Amino acid sequence: MIILGPLGFLQPLFLTALFALPLLWWLLRLIPPKPKQVWFPPLRLLFALESQEQTSHHTPWWLLVLRMLVVALIILALANPVLNPKQFTEKTDAKALAILIDNGWASANDWDQRVNTLNAFLFQAEQSDQRVIVLPTANVDNVRNRQLRAKFHPAKLAKETSVDLVPRPFEPERMETLEVLSNLLNTRENKNLKTSIEIIWLSDTLDYGSAQQAMQKMAELVSGNANLRIVRKQANGVLALSSSSNATSGQLEAKVIRAQSGLPHQGYVHAFNSKGNRLGEAAFRFEPQQIVAKTTFDLPLELRNEITRLEVAGENSAGAVTLLDSQSRRQHIGLISGESVDDSQPLLSPLYYIKKALQPFSDLIIPNDININEAVDNVLQQKASVLMIADIGHLLGSTEKRLTTWINDGGILVRFAGPRLAQKGDGLLPAPLRQGGRILGGALSWDAPQTLSAFERESLFYGLKVTEEILISRQVLADPANTTLDNQVWARLSDGTPLVTAQKRGKGWVVLFHVTANPDWSNLPLSGVFVEMLKRIQELSQFTPLANKSTQSEQATSTEQENASVESLQLTQKELLNAAQVLNGFGQLVEPSSQVKPLSMEQLTITKPGPSHPPGYYGPLETTRVLNLITEKTVLRPNTYNTTNAIYLNYETPNAMKLQPWIMFAALSLFLIDALIIVIMSWGIGRAMTARAAILLGFTILVSAIFALPSTKIYAQNLTNETGKSNIKEENKAAYDFALSSTLKTKLAYVMTGNNEVDNISKFGLSGLSRVLAARTAIEPAEPVGLNIESDELVFFPFLYWPILPDAAALDDTTLAKIDSYVKNGGMILFDTRDYQNSAQVNMLGNAPSAIALQRVIGQLNIPQLEPVPEDHVLTKSFYLMRSFPGRWESGVLWVESRSKQKPGRQARRADGVSSILITSNDLAGAWALDNNNRPLLPTVPGGEFQREMAFRTGINIIMYALTGNYKADQVHVPDLLRRLGQ
Repeated sequence: MIILGPLGFLQPLFLTALFALPLLWWLLRLIPPKPKQVWFPPLRLLFALESQEQTSHHTPWWLLVLRMLVVALIILALANPVLNPKQFTEKTDAKALAILIDNGWASANDWDQRVNTLNAFLFQAEQSDQRVIVLPTANVDNVRNRQLRAKFHPAKLAKETSVDLVPRPFEPERMETLEVLSNLLNTRENKNLKTSIEIIWLSDTLDYGSAQQAMQKMAELVSGNANLRIVRKQANGVLALSSSSNATSGQLEAKVIRAQSGLPHQGYVHAFNSKGNRLGEAAFRFEPQQIVAKTTFDLPLELRNEITRLEVAGENSAGAVTLLDSQSRRQHIGLISGESVDDSQPLLSPLYYIKKALQPFSDLIIPNDININEAVDNVLQQKASVLMIADIGHLLGSTEKRLTTWINDGGILVRFAGPRLAQKGDGLLPAPLRQGGRILGGALSWDAPQTLSAFERESLFYGLKVTEEILISRQVLADPANTTLDNQVWARLSDGTPLVTAQKRGKGWVVLFHVTANPDWSNLPLSGVFVEMLKRIQELSQFTPLANKSTQSEQATSTEQENASVESLQLTQKELLNAAQVLNGFGQLVEPSSQVKPLSMEQLTITKPGPSHPPGYYGPLETTRVLNLITEKTVLRPNTYNTTNAIYLNYETPNAMKLQPWIMFAALSLFLIDALIIVIMSWGIGRAMTARAAILLGFTILVSAIFALPSTKIYAQNLTNETGKSNIKEENKAAYDFALSSTLKTKLAYVMTGNNEVDNISKFGLSGLSRVLAARTAIEPAEPVGLNIESDELVFFPFLYWPILPDAAALDDTTLAKIDSYVKNGGMILFDTRDYQNSAQVNMLGNAPSAIALQRVIGQLNIPQLEPVPEDHVLTKSFYLMRSFPGRWESGVLWVESRSKQKPGRQARRADGVSSILITSNDLAGAWALDNNNRPLLPTVPGGEFQREMAFRTGINIIMYALTGNYKADQVHVPDLLRRLGQ
């Protein structure tokens, strides 16, 4: 490097080419311009007899000067001139030079600038014949290895070794580096350098908590004289990035931080997937007094979950990059409940606790469809990876088939027990269940609630802390004979009974919680363990793709995936995770070196990135975890540089400017001018003007286009045409009229069986009951409606009477799904076998034709356990006080949904306390049947007209129960009821 006043040349050897300019002048003088060509037709001699044009025999002097100037400018540009380079020319008498260079993550963004500064100081040391040592403050070696390798070298050799310096993806260790230097100066061969050493610190302007101590140590090593130079820059130019997920909206948030406030600054954060494709960007802005700027990525969940990397645009450092793993991804999780939609008490709803547990880290899909068949379709169409269903005992055949395919493809089905599942299960369970379940005070019971046992090592939940406050009072029992190795037990009670079982099916899982999702059977949903259990289950479906690793995952065979066990997917707190990919100082993912050590899950949350544990991905490919350099708690602090015994320099002063681009531009411009002059001299002025005119004409051609706006027509949409007739299609008009007539007035409905005699009895029976209701109550029903159970809509009718024929056929899945949706919406169905001698049992295993037919019809319905009407049931007091419920016959039993016997204070809750299913064998419609003159059509046996009156009262109680719910169960009615009963 040569300094000539305010001008310096970084490549001075090129200046020697200036001595060749005189030789170049001489050569150009010897080479004349190209002679002018003249055509030689005879007539041309007459026009050119007195030509005034002359051709010079040598190059004009002004053209020689122009060309010499072009060559001189090129030589000067190659010499790389810099304006005002004085900051690198401070001279000292020190014999040795120690250069400390901060090569942590904060130095990566302007690393080229630091390298140029380092080379300038090394060149100065070479000119001064100083011995040099270059000490990077962020080093992958330990202190002992650094001490062994620390030596002073000639400046030229130090320049060669410094080529390998690169920024590191962690904070610098300045005090450790100065300790190495101090020990080196205390050695015997370097004692003479201790009193004559100069220290130059190329700092990255951040404090890291040790900057002041480092400067004091440097001042001590140079004896407090001016042999300490510190090169610095503005600290607010360093940007760092962290990310988090908004628990409310689920959107991905990025937080950009800087060390100190300053001028307004704005930029972008880019989001990338594992293949390096940019999926989105979010703008951020620092106001003058701000050191934190937040921004949000508003992306669809599918794209949001593909993001594996965020980085600040234009910031090439590990601190400006944050990596995302499976824990930061939000899954589509579907929630479906077997409960009725009339459950107005959210704290008792099974979905309430699941929603509260999953909402912070998942996107929940809660379909509005009460029809389970349609609800499952809705969830699967939205690409849910996990489906959680609560208290659905039996899934329809078509629904079970779709879910089986989805599970085999990698879906996770999580089921929660309840009264319906205790009654009857299906094939989508980890193991067959014993009917009825286990309850306090019953068969297979326990005397006191059971506690939860510690999770075993093979469990997905291993490592979660279990408290004694978790108590289980009821559960469904797995059949021990069918619980094989394929059925894994993830949680047990203290007596060894399985509480959570799971089974691997294809690429997916089927998981069963043997308790309800609400506090009915246990207080597990109220605990924090419940949240962690659900979180680990949803993580089973998550796979974090790594950059450049996609081909490895694609090479995994389906057999290996199907044989994957929960042990390969679950990472315990003590398990060591090897580094898969790590960040280098520039924020690029690279293969880990042999110096990188594994981490445990427990250490991953508290480890600070360093040489042995750089930021990156750790763990197996399926369940990688990230170690990020910047976290949400990271704060950048600037270095205040309080030491006075130092000369402060800048990496780039305001007056310093590289002149090479401007000089090269000037040389190129002069070269083009020279070429233009040659064209003019060779072609003649006239032709040159013609050529220029042609070029200008080519550039001045204008292309214009007229875009006509398309005409817009507005069409009015009317329901009537010119003739005033309705435009509604004929096939839809009947359904429209049916819906309109069914909703204007309350109507009772019955199912048409195809048997004219039975259908007529049903029609006249409900008609007679409607008239009695209108005469005795405030209800004024219209004429009853006969329904085709397969094609007609049911939602308009609060009550449905269904006579069961001995030859009744089984229903298809679509009809069963419609019926299930109807009862969950609050509808009530009264099944009447009309055979009092063979009353339908709750388990529907009787041999009577009516019981077999009833089993064919409703055996596939998702209904809970049934029981005879208890003495204190609302049906006994909804309008009349009754003890029995006769019809045409009086010996049959009226069955309703069973209530929990362990919590009598909370019996009336689901569907407003109304049983959606009633079963009798007393032929109620036969007793209600009246002709147009209110005369009975059929006799009542054996009680005659008194029995018919009681049958009408039974009908009134049922209808009032269906329409008004459990209000008669309120305590306010107890005094009047006791007085009526004479108690």
